Amino acid sequence: LERLRKELKIVTAATKERQAQLEQRQLEEHKELLAKQKTVEGVKKINEEKYSLVQRFASVYYDENMNPFGAPPPGQPSLYYCDEEGKATT
Repeated sequence: LERLRKELKIVTAATKERQAQLEQRQLEEHKELLAKQKTVEGVKKINEEKYSLVQRFASVYYDENMNPFGAPPPGQPSLYYCDEEGKATT
């Protein structure tokens, strides 16, 4: 019984340590994201990672100047042109 208690303490300590490391990593990633969002180049890089080249040009919302990544407006679904007739589908 003592051995099991010792093992439980070891496992519990390891779990807490992993959780703390995960939280630290998430905090660092969030800080990096916020830092990227403060620069034009950072925002472009984020959008390039988020939207593939095919998604950009096939998007109904694509505009060369106003929306070069074809991102949908907030609350709207992603719509894409899928055929020669220009009918949009999700």
